Amino acid sequence: QRQKIRDRIHNSWGNLLEREYTEADWNRICYHCEHSKTEGFVLDAITWNDLEMDRVFEQLNHCWSSAGEEYLYDLLHCPTMQSADLKKREALAAYFAAQSEVRETLEYELYGIGRTKNISVYEYLDRLMALPKQSNLIHVLCIAWIVGSIAVFAFNTSAGTLSIVFAAAFSMMSYYREKAKIEAYFQCMEYLARMIRGGERIVEKLPEAPETEEAVQKLKETTEKLKPIRKGAGFLSQSTAS
Repeated sequence: QRQKIRDRIHNSWGNLLEREYTEADWNRICYHCEHSKTEGFVLDAITWNDLEMDRVFEQLNHCWSSAGEEYLYDLLHCPTMQSADLKKREALAAYFAAQSEVRETLEYELYGIGRTKNISVYEYLDRLMALPKQSNLIHVLCIAWIVGSIAVFAFNTSAGTLSIVFAAAFSMMSYYREKAKIEAYFQCMEYLARMIRGGERIVEKLPEAPETEEAVQKLKETTEKLKPIRKGAGFLSQSTAS
């Protein structure tokens, strides 16, 4: 499987990726651009459509992760005229074009991060930030009900058994109702954990080079700050899987 992925990455260089974009794909890809508050020059919708920039995006998009292609779409909406920015991008492009092994290693790690299905990475994060704090009272009461039912069982078998059955049924209903509400947040945390793990592997595997030094250093600092989130997301994934 790994070799197939590496072969696909290797063969995609310099070629258009065969991909059909669905309406759900475009909704996901556009989310960050439509909701970000970018300062400076931004292409308006009329100019974008007149230049057929969606087709330009399709030809340029060799991103293997949702975060990458969503950022690329936003980047094309905000062309820069700053000489320093353009030189930096040109240096990066020239470096990865010349260093095929490094480029394919980077692409392989980004492939491992992957794409989300229907929701933008940034929408996931927006939802996570807007998640309200909730009380655990209902869960505490369910536990107390089951414990009380066991106590009743010791004195009255029939009443205790009936109470335990109702308590267990109510607890299961409450659990699945709440789980349905927060399922998307578990997916968000899982994807965020993949991004952090991917970032750590990129920092570890990319060789030192002047062209990538600044980006790798920023990535290293970011993944260090987010390491506790990765560990917590791993615990959540194990809990939901079980």
